[in-house]
Amino acid sequence: MSCPPKFADLHKSTDDAFSTDYHQNCFNTKLNHNYSLGEMGNGKVTTKIDNLNGGSAPKIEVEFKHNMQQWMGLNMSGTTVTKTMTSGNDLVKIKYEKNLGAGKLAFKCNQHLYNPLNISKPDLSYDIGKDKFTANLNIVPKSNFMGLDSVSLATVASTGPANTGLKLAYNLAKGALSHELKISKNCPNMNLSVGVANLNDVNLVISKNLNKNVNLLGLANFNIGTVHSQSTYNMKAADWNSNLCMEWNNGKVGNLELAKGKCKLDLKNLAYHESATINVNNNLGVTFGFGSTMNANLFDDAKLGVGLNFNL
Repeated sequence: MSCPPKFADLHKSTDDAFSTDYHQNCFNTKLNHNYSLGEMGNGKVTTKIDNLNGGSAPKIEVEFKHNMQQWMGLNMSGTTVTKTMTSGNDLVKIKYEKNLGAGKLAFKCNQHLYNPLNISKPDLSYDIGKDKFTANLNIVPKSNFMGLDSVSLATVASTGPANTGLKLAYNLAKGALSHELKISKNCPNMNLSVGVANLNDVNLVISKNLNKNVNLLGLANFNIGTVHSQSTYNMKAADWNSNLCMEWNNGKVGNLELAKGKCKLDLKNLAYHESATINVNNNLGVTFGFGSTMNANLFDDAKLGVGLNFNL
């Protein structure tokens, strides 16, 4: 069975290319560690320590993602529990996921440590995938389940060579209905997605796989992977934004080998960011980041960052 992607994932690879691993003005550490509890299941612990320049205290985040098997004699196979704790507050972010029928049921909420009965931001969703069709029903209650906040339904259907997605959301407090239509088409080495939200906001996403090797005067060479373009236009405000991103891999500068990297440019405000990753060994990767503005303030606005990624 071949299911189309969910509505939120119609251009996920492009969204990730623009949003992840751009370290600036920081020294971050990420540690992944697998564990096993025998019949109780197994999982992974991810610890993030983000140190921002400027003297502020580091931000620490610890996430436990546990695949359950047996619990108090009950068969919990197919259930995943994720708990995330962050320094500076008493909240525990909790997510339960359970395969149910042909789909997956998920429940998310924030629980306060000082009062476990105080539940905020509850969120219930059900995803289902059939041949050439996916759907997501999302119900958002109010804090402590004191009423209903919003309901949304998103569907994606394979219609010939394209995927057509529609999302309808109703906010009960505002009494407002919002809607968004997306059409995504995969061409040879290319993905094209067009979206319109509330008959006003237009979004165009294009991703092209070049797979082209570039040699810079023998000093450096790398393989250009995918080039992304992401543009938005607000018709009422006549406002626009456009961004470009290029991903590359297998780079080499002199004797220095770079596993992968990417760079992006905001064409409206000329903000520029780039990153490059070195795999020191199988357990450690180092990502270097740089950001600035491509104008007369190039050097004044320059910011550097480093991220260490341990996999144990």
